[in-house]
Amino acid sequence: ARETEAANLAGEIAALTEQTRALAGQAAAWPEKLRRNEVGLEEARRTLADEKEKLRGRDNEARDLRRRREELHGVLSGQETELLALDFDLERLAENLRRDWRVVMPDEPGAALAAPEPAAPEPAAPEPVTPEPVTPEPTSAAPDETAVWAAPALERLDPRDYAGRPLPPEAETRRAALKSKIEALGEVNLEALDREAALRAEYARYQAQYDDLTRAVADLKDSIGRINHTCRILFGETFKAVDEKFREIFPILFEGGQGWLSLTDVGDPLESGVEIHVHPPGKKLLVMSLLSGGEKALTALALIFALYLIKPSPFCLLDETDAPLDEANIDRFNRLLQRLSRASQIIMVTHNKRTMQICRTLYGVTMETPGVSRLVSVNLAEAEAIADV
Repeated sequence: ARETEAANLAGEIAALTEQTRALAGQAAAWPEKLRRNEVGLEEARRTLADEKEKLRGRDNEARDLRRRREELHGVLSGQETELLALDFDLERLAENLRRDWRVVMPDEPGAALAAPEPAAPEPAAPEPVTPEPVTPEPTSAAPDETAVWAAPALERLDPRDYAGRPLPPEAETRRAALKSKIEALGEVNLEALDREAALRAEYARYQAQYDDLTRAVADLKDSIGRINHTCRILFGETFKAVDEKFREIFPILFEGGQGWLSLTDVGDPLESGVEIHVHPPGKKLLVMSLLSGGEKALTALALIFALYLIKPSPFCLLDETDAPLDEANIDRFNRLLQRLSRASQIIMVTHNKRTMQICRTLYGVTMETPGVSRLVSVNLAEAEAIADV
């Protein structure tokens, strides 16, 4: 069995060796294939660059041909205009010939009529000659104004022979002006009417959008004006009420004195600032920056409670409000709280003993057992009654 297994293993080893040899040969051939592919890729890139260059050259040629076609079109248009002008001049000259010289043009009836030839002079000596027909001598009578002079039978008149005849000054000026206007017009754009219609439609659309935006802006300005008017009225009423409450609370906290509020810009109350004027008892009129820390705190509390008393709520929550106050100022603050508690229920977070003394009920957190917190509540009125018993 071992010999058989060894033989199988030897066969597998031989097969693996053969596969390794084949893979090694393929691996050796890959660099050559890669090199050939890179060469082919480089040739393809060069071919692509050449084709792009040829395409650019063809584009340039097409651009030149289009420019040349436009130039030729312009020249052709100019020549057509000149041809029309020449035809107009020929017609005008032909009309002048018919009107002024009574000339029958080749394309009119009677143009092939023969004009009478003048009479030949008589010979000096009579000779036997064949008589020739002669026309009678013109008489001295006035020529007929309606008679038309006919061109010789063998000669046809061409209006171009009379093109050198000068025009009247006003006609020449008119002709030059018309020619200048025609040249200034340039080429006729056959799509001008469609383009004008499209531009008019686009202009109408933009004009409609502009009108909508204009109306929207006007509506917004009107709304802003109404809002500002309402805000001025409400702000004025609220400011007046806050000032009255501030004047009422300030003497309570300071046990005298007076304080009031004013606007820095009465003409524009919505953009104006608010100034706080205080006059503590026994002191001159001061600004906030000259007050002590406790006085600043009492002034701020007076303003806060003035705002609160405009529309008092059933509950008033205060958190460490008495922290910056000393003992004397805390007593004043507590008297104000007792007065406010008649209309609202006050809930206050504090660590001050004097503030705790005026409370009806105390709620606290204690830790009798380390790591275990427990809430405790004490009704001071009931505690006092039990203590009296």
